[in-house]
Amino acid sequence: MKRPAATPVGYKPEAAAEALGISRANLYRLLNTGAIRAKKLGGSTIVERSELERFVDELPEAQFGRSQYG
Repeated sequence: MKRPAATPVGYKPEAAAEALGISRANLYRLLNTGAIRAKKLGGSTIVERSELERFVDELPEAQFGRSQYG
């Protein structure tokens, strides 16, 4: 019987960028500015799932259908 895949608690930067739907370069910009925090495990950079959730939760609400031109 096959076990269900475990939900990861952390992601390498490439996977974190994919999870957010952004480019790897954009993720590294967010890491460099401190908008997203990461941890080090040996030589690997790990972004915790909870950190991605925190970042998304703190984003402003999207505004649709409101034109600034009237």
